[in-house]
Amino acid sequence: MPFPNATSNVLAKLTSQGRNLLARSAAGLVSFTLEGFSVGRGGYDMVDPTQAIPIVDDSTPALGHISITDNDLATLTTVTINGLDFIADVTSAGSVGTQWDKGVDDTESALNLATAINKSFDIRVKNIVKATANVNTVTIDSLILGAVGNTIVLETTFFDHIMLNMIAGVSPAPLHDGFDQQQLDKVFPNPVDPTALNDIEPIDLIEQPIPQVISAVCRLDLTEANFGIGEYALWVKVIQSTVASEIGKFFLYASVHQPIVAKTLQNVHITRIITTY
Repeated sequence: MPFPNATSNVLAKLTSQGRNLLARSAAGLVSFTLEGFSVGRGGYDMVDPTQAIPIVDDSTPALGHISITDNDLATLTTVTINGLDFIADVTSAGSVGTQWDKGVDDTESALNLATAINKSFDIRVKNIVKATANVNTVTIDSLILGAVGNTIVLETTFFDHIMLNMIAGVSPAPLHDGFDQQQLDKVFPNPVDPTALNDIEPIDLIEQPIPQVISAVCRLDLTEANFGIGEYALWVKVIQSTVASEIGKFFLYASVHQPIVAKTLQNVHITRIITTY
């Protein structure tokens, strides 16, 4: 007689990076595929498994800073963001395109630069970064969560007027402090590098009963993942993006914590991981 492998169903929550990818995909900025799953202990202390650490989504966007240190801007003073040049207009003729007006002081110049960045429709910055001016400094925030934002680069050759990332005389200067969400205490398939393809287990079946729901049927065979399981994670791979450095990378798309479950050599474990949006 057939072996009736019934599933236990769990509802996974999209990570911040997952929601960011989903929102950008709706705008046609990125495409991704559901590639696999992994399991972790979920932060449980195996000595005292009634304890659990708080669930924290710690993916963060990268950021950088452009400071105008001398408002005596020369003709063609340029700041480059992700390969796009923003050129200062010192003629007071009115800036166009990626030009930005030299202001009466460094504070106004910084505000004009931030405005030019945010108004640009060029795909190298639109929906990629956001600029905010504060006194003489423009903060550049990546709109792409995670470490990919660290590949966005700021440049200038006008060191007498412009300072990048609060360090004089340095260019290029990448954005920094972008961090990817990782699985908590990953134990299967391999805890070494959770973003590598060979560290993600293939999904048996992907279902989409209605457009707003995707479920992944995930199977752990007799010899696999014989641990206490407290977390499941779904991983996606970016196949197309307006940010070239993002293509081919894997991201933690959704995860779920649960009361710890013992997986032993005597049982096959099948779970349907459901995500909604």
